[in-house]
Amino acid sequence: MTHPNRTAIPSITPAEAWRRMREEGAALIDVREPDEYQEGHAQDAVSIPLSEFRERYTEVPRTGDALFICHTGQRSLMAAMFIQRQGWDHAINVEGGTDEWEASHLPMQR
Repeated sequence: MTHPNRTAIPSITPAEAWRRMREEGAALIDVREPDEYQEGHAQDAVSIPLSEFRERYTEVPRTGDALFICHTGQRSLMAAMFIQRQGWDHAINVEGGTDEWEASHLPMQR
């Protein structure tokens, strides 16, 4: 059950996230820890680890979609919910995280 003053966090597929990044300039924020990010991440994802997120959330652009990704989708949902509470309007969770991104044959950086 969602809080009446809060909107549920929308989710999109990795393919839709990649499209929005390319066509609309959406920002992709990877909230995994640095060692996970270094092992491989979605192309053009910016690293803001969840462990540092409360201190660094202001680095997330306020305009356009802010897409959040982690390993499977749980930490990114937490980050999206947090940033929404700080007043960001366009926080979106990427379903399935980096696992699904890679399984969808979308570009990775290592």
